[in-house]
Amino acid sequence: DSGVGIRPEDHEAIFEEFQQVGQATSGVTEGTGLGLAICKRLVVQQEGTIWVESALGKGSRFSFTLPVARSISRVTSAPLEAAPIRAAREKPLILVVDEEAASLELLVSYLSPENFQAETASSAEEGLARARELQPDAVILDILSNEEDRWETLCELKTNPATTHIPIIIVSVLDKKNEGFAQGASEYLVKPVSKESLVKRLFRHLPLQDANLSTVLVIDDHPNALNLINDALETAGYSPFVARSGKEAQDVLWRIRVDAILLDLMYPEIDGVGLLRRVRENPRLRKIPVIVLTAKDLTGAEAEGLKRNSRAIISKDAHWRQELISQLDLALGKQVVQV
Repeated sequence: DSGVGIRPEDHEAIFEEFQQVGQATSGVTEGTGLGLAICKRLVVQQEGTIWVESALGKGSRFSFTLPVARSISRVTSAPLEAAPIRAAREKPLILVVDEEAASLELLVSYLSPENFQAETASSAEEGLARARELQPDAVILDILSNEEDRWETLCELKTNPATTHIPIIIVSVLDKKNEGFAQGASEYLVKPVSKESLVKRLFRHLPLQDANLSTVLVIDDHPNALNLINDALETAGYSPFVARSGKEAQDVLWRIRVDAILLDLMYPEIDGVGLLRRVRENPRLRKIPVIVLTAKDLTGAEAEGLKRNSRAIISKDAHWRQELISQLDLALGKQVVQV
């Protein structure tokens, strides 16, 4: 960072939440003071360290370490194919994890009339065990007494091969959406939460229940884009299933049947091009129609490569909605009524 630099006495404070330090930054209102705190949490969870070197008036250098050998070992020893397959169910199974009995009862009361099957856990430890055992279609998570437990539970659910594919809906009195999404939450709702809002968010992440609707896996890491795409698909009579990264999408594809894939290109871990290559190399997945929806300016070579492996490439411009639905209708054999 070639900016104003950070005083030595503030080197530790900048990694704490909502901290923006130094006289040189007074009056600057950009940012929330969460970025470095989130970076530190992610690095520490992977047993790494993060630090800053800085000189006032010259800028700052941020560095971190990660135990690479351990990470490689963990990935190779726990292949995706080893994770459990969800059993077929008449109703979606939702695991509600909340240590407050009244809150637990309220959330379950929201689910039962809406054709969900609800199971409960009253502690983080019990929630982790039941998630591995039951393989629910989604987890609603609220751990109140210890905020650190919430993040550790979320991290364990999203890094364990047996549960990483399960969508996690955080319900909390604390508004820490950025931190929640950064650590793998599919949705983050701030209490009080209405029944309508909870049920709508759940349906965004559940496998298809109605055999008359086609499931579209939507892969995008931008919450606003996901909301717009989901609304467009639902309005057109499709059932969207959301993934926020290439890795999460791969976990879904290896376990759940989808009828089409809507693919953005730019996100961490496995990017869109890498994911598309893996889909086309898999005999079970290679016939699924893939539509690329991206804001990226493609080179000629990139566009040519994507054309060979996808149904269509759609730019995120003013007309993306109409073109997307038209391409999906054609790909899935849906009747298009000419007016």
